[in-house]
Amino acid sequence: MKEIKINEENIIKFIDNLRIQDKEELIYTHGKKYKQKFIEIIFKLDDYYFLSYCNIPIAMGGVVNLNNNKGQVWLLSTNEEYKHRFYLYKYIKNKINLFKNSYDFLFNYIYKSNFEALKWLTKFDFKFKNTENTDFKFFYYIKGENFDL
Repeated sequence: MKEIKINEENIIKFIDNLRIQDKEELIYTHGKKYKQKFIEIIFKLDDYYFLSYCNIPIAMGGVVNLNNNKGQVWLLSTNEEYKHRFYLYKYIKNKINLFKNSYDFLFNYIYKSNFEALKWLTKFDFKFKNTENTDFKFFYYIKGENFDL
């Protein structure tokens, strides 16, 4: 598995093979035109990783740098993720630790059916809060005691 640069062909291949949980989340947040919206967004990001194995996209994630040392972490993966779970878990854990060193507060929302991601986030020391929208859970990591939720 290696990290690759994004290009439109790889992004389309990636989106067309998303895990059902990730596809449901993108449809919920961006509507039926989620593919077009994702392509527009991804090319604007600076801090991301895109992993492939033998030119088959596996996972993509990163952090969106917000103000005041806050970051919005994210991760999407394809059905190929299951074949490479061990390596992917180790890679993502290292990336999350780098993000934790760089940001005082990391967060995002996770779709209710994304049970595997909930399990991984727990192992990565993220905490959870229910939201008014029962389709999503809020997850977060706080470095130190300087933030109020």
